[in-house]
Amino acid sequence: MIDAYAYGIDISEWQGDIDLTPYKDMFVIIRAGYWTTEDKFFRKNVQKCRDLGIPFGLYWFTEALNEGMAVKEADAFLKTIKGLDPDLGVWVDQENSEYKKANGWNPAEAAGDIAAIICSKMREAGYYTGVYCSRSWLKYVDPECSQYDHWVADWGRNDGKVNADTRDIGTMLQYTSKLGGKSLDGDICYVSLDHYDKDSKPVLNIVNRIDHDMLIRCLAYLTIAGLFGNDKDRSECLGSLYDDVQLEVNKIYEDR
Repeated sequence: MIDAYAYGIDISEWQGDIDLTPYKDMFVIIRAGYWTTEDKFFRKNVQKCRDLGIPFGLYWFTEALNEGMAVKEADAFLKTIKGLDPDLGVWVDQENSEYKKANGWNPAEAAGDIAAIICSKMREAGYYTGVYCSRSWLKYVDPECSQYDHWVADWGRNDGKVNADTRDIGTMLQYTSKLGGKSLDGDICYVSLDHYDKDSKPVLNIVNRIDHDMLIRCLAYLTIAGLFGNDKDRSECLGSLYDDVQLEVNKIYEDR
């Protein structure tokens, strides 16, 4: 079994009036909408998560063909989720669609810029944000979106089991579209959920981009150099990495 902090699912109106009780010990990523339209079950799904104490994140399926449409989508996304504080941040779902195909949209020319515009507006509004796409679409969304987190779809054999490891690409993996033999997406999270508190913790944005032990040692030396301040400031900056970094700091001092 792959090392993960939490398992979860992602849902939209396509799952209908889904019973989330079987997933109360997991996390849920909820579609808030698409283009400028709110998902029919969005608010009901949010309330279900609240009632069951399920940590949730939100995503928006982008249908934008150009940068102007991306701005409209971002505004619709922000309006739809106003007043909510998602536990796992907000995500831009960048993939193909019948609408995009019908309009001759080329992801190689526009996917990265569109996703980056929406992510930028989400971040400016104070949300932790990232991009959802398949592993094969990373070449379309980066480098424009390399500063944002990645939630990567890699279904492998799509047998409901985790057959891939994408921790070097982003903090979440969608590993199947057939969880439990149903038409349901299964996800795993490689980091503790407090990682998604806010983008005010820039150190956490690179946690899964390099080897963990190397990261902790580098952060320990930066801590000793005073980069992250003292006490409360250091704790807020390092977040869930604080304890590991402090242990490494102590070890470095002992070895001197």
